[in-house]
Amino acid sequence: MSLALNGGALRGSRRISRFTTVALAVGCQLVVVGGAAPKAACLQENEPAAGVRQSAAPELASAIAAALNSALEGGGWKVTPAGEGSGFAFEVTGPGGRSMEFELPDLTDILGRVSRGEAGFAELGGAGITEPEPPPDWVPVYPGVRSHMNTSIRTTDLVVGGNVYVAGAGTADLLMWYFNWADRIGTRGAAEELHIPASGSGGIGRFVLSFDLWSVTVFATGDGRGSSLLVVLYTKFAEGGKVSAGDPASAGGSRSR
Repeated sequence: MSLALNGGALRGSRRISRFTTVALAVGCQLVVVGGAAPKAACLQENEPAAGVRQSAAPELASAIAAALNSALEGGGWKVTPAGEGSGFAFEVTGPGGRSMEFELPDLTDILGRVSRGEAGFAELGGAGITEPEPPPDWVPVYPGVRSHMNTSIRTTDLVVGGNVYVAGAGTADLLMWYFNWADRIGTRGAAEELHIPASGSGGIGRFVLSFDLWSVTVFATGDGRGSSLLVVLYTKFAEGGKVSAGDPASAGGSRSR
């Protein structure tokens, strides 16, 4: 059973993290409503048959486009697939009609091979990447990950980026780390979402933290071998008409690998 948490009522106390761990272990869903005490609802879910696993690529590509659109639409931007069957290549179009490419190559192949049991993320992700471009310093990165690829777009009023990592940790641990990071920085005035898929399902988990001018969205999926693929998206609108100089992103277009 997956676990989902939404909204500002999530943070009644630090007990949330401990309760979440228990809920995941017994296959329950944690429900928090209006500041009330957390309650677990244990539900049944059909798990895929042994050895049968679909690639997460189509679902992840759709989720990335939806997340970017949600973060950018308020500023008049939109994100669409670059073409039919384009996988993880997207067109980011601004209010004036100018389009730029945002692409995370190789993900379709990697996720397909993992779904067929040919290899795990640890064997496929990060090969040959020596000096990947880090995200801005306001975007957290789970400790000990190995970078695989990155891409970003920068204009005078917007930064959009995405970094892909391989982590030697399970999906739940990764997402709870980001959930606790949000606790540390404070979430007043933010929209927040946490979804943790059932252990071993190969599903895609996500964490979203969104303020008026910036957002961080994290997707994670495991390979059943102890490693996970982590996609960290970030967006930031300018305050006063220009993105601050402290936000590293390549000027004038996109960058990958």
